Amino acid sequence: MSTVTVTAVELMFVEGTSDKTYRVFTVGDTVTCQYGRTGTYGTFTPRKTHDTPEKAAAASERTINGKQGKGYRQTRAIRFTADSAPTDAQLDTAMNLAPAGTVGDVVEVQVRAQSGLVDGVNEAATAVDPAALDRVLAAIEATRGGAVQVFASDAAPVRPMLAATAAPGDIPSMLTNPTWVAQPKLDGDRVLIEVVDGTVAVFNRQGAAKVTNVGAAMLAPFRNLTNGRWVFDGEVVGRTLWLFDMPTAGGFISETTPFTDRYAALTATLTALGADTALIGLVPTAVGECAKRSMLTAAQECRKEGVMFRRALSGYQAGRSASLVKFKFIKEVDAYVTKVGIGGKQNAELAVLDDAGTEVVIGQVATIGRGTISVGDVVEVQYLYIVNPAAPRLFQPRILRSRTDKTPTECHLGQLANAATDRTVN
Repeated sequence: MSTVTVTAVELMFVEGTSDKTYRVFTVGDTVTCQYGRTGTYGTFTPRKTHDTPEKAAAASERTINGKQGKGYRQTRAIRFTADSAPTDAQLDTAMNLAPAGTVGDVVEVQVRAQSGLVDGVNEAATAVDPAALDRVLAAIEATRGGAVQVFASDAAPVRPMLAATAAPGDIPSMLTNPTWVAQPKLDGDRVLIEVVDGTVAVFNRQGAAKVTNVGAAMLAPFRNLTNGRWVFDGEVVGRTLWLFDMPTAGGFISETTPFTDRYAALTATLTALGADTALIGLVPTAVGECAKRSMLTAAQECRKEGVMFRRALSGYQAGRSASLVKFKFIKEVDAYVTKVGIGGKQNAELAVLDDAGTEVVIGQVATIGRGTISVGDVVEVQYLYIVNPAAPRLFQPRILRSRTDKTPTECHLGQLANAATDRTVN
């Protein structure tokens, strides 16, 4: 059986507000790089094939030297063999297994054979605590004031509940109205975790199986839910899974259960599972005007992205819902690329879709330093305001990141509904 040898080097750059990681992987005769904010999965470049493994290694060395010349320092280096070319997720996992601080050393590591990290979790026979489910049920019973019984339920949702966009004028009433609660807005990778009789599956926002940016240790506690169907909604931020909802729990919690009851059951479940809080966290919820105002003020002072508002008594609705809204402090839009290299420059044309599905071009953005940007890619763009709401164009846009978790069909014109800035002087 032929094997593939993989070598990799990790470099970091920390200065001012910058905290970036760059990894260079040599996979046989191919080279790929992983880059992004430290602690996140980041982005992988397309694999480039060279004539020989030696030429691939030389190309990697040039890239490494170039990064070091820009102030990056080496933090880890690894080598391993695999029966076939590892997936991007396996490369990420392999590097994470290496101890930090291996400057100048090459660490031999072992990598899972599975292409999906979830498979490895479900095959780990020792991962289940037989008493865990009883603890979970007892904890939930305490929040509900009565016994609960696990029973078969309908298929759990594999599509997330998505937020509408709140206008600034909506916020005062949401703060004072007790039927609304607030949660911090996260800037991560959306996931739905479905557990059926102890078997774990993970889905992305499109409902497809997800095998990146989720780790075995992160998912292992969910195997303890050995009876019934359980669904958790959250986002992976850095290396932590943050949960903010539980649409289904053993059949006694369902999509029609009010959010406050779902959240109480989620809180009890995570506490009873005893998961490592560095791997799985609970997103806080503010109830009452004072708590909501405090959360909003803190988010603004800490320069967070925004705040989410939920109707306390609403059910869980797959797809976009008026019972869940987001209020961002900075203006951002998810758009897709329609053209690149316009006029021979490093730029891209961006577009969104209106309610009829018609393409609406909203401007151009520079792609310098953003890696490979291709037609059809979805990118998250920050901008100052839009010019002419009737035919919106982004003013001073810049790309924040690529959105591999979204498709062009999810880029709607409605994102710009409240983006016009009042420039008059009162």
